[in-house]
Amino acid sequence: ISPNSWWGLLETYLHKINSTLTIVNNGCGGAYSYQIKEHLETLVAREDDIVFVLLGLNDRKRTNGLKELRENLENIIEKLIAWEKKIVILTPNPSVYVNEYYENRIYHTDQIVEILKDVAMNKGVLLIDNYQFILDYLAAHEQKIDDIIFNTDGGGDGLHPGDFVQKLMFENIISELDI
Repeated sequence: ISPNSWWGLLETYLHKINSTLTIVNNGCGGAYSYQIKEHLETLVAREDDIVFVLLGLNDRKRTNGLKELRENLENIIEKLIAWEKKIVILTPNPSVYVNEYYENRIYHTDQIVEILKDVAMNKGVLLIDNYQFILDYLAAHEQKIDDIIFNTDGGGDGLHPGDFVQKLMFENIISELDI
């Protein structure tokens, strides 16, 4: 129930096109990719047509996180293909410098993005690159992520996007899906 999130905005937008369409967010905050892989059958319903996959940032904290992410994502994609789902891999938004360099960050967002891109290409599934879209926005507006990522009240952790970045992600998604 997040009307200003990319998925909330997408659901509102799709309802204008077809009132029977619904978006279900089964996001698992704090989960590692291996947890998503292990519980995929409880996260994706048979009636789901399209599955948006946005994961990997928590794997930055694991010693073998990049290897695990690649293997787990490949496994997830293979299962979803076998279940005849349309798949869209989403890259995350950039995060602020401080968030990228917390003591427990072994890897960085750009490394996660590269794995997501590579797996999407190798598996032949659609990738929507929110990371680059937001970097391009920042360059065009001579801003840095710190200027736009936080909530309007200043709250946030520098990783999880506030309403403005959520809206940018939504705009990128509908543009890339051509809807």
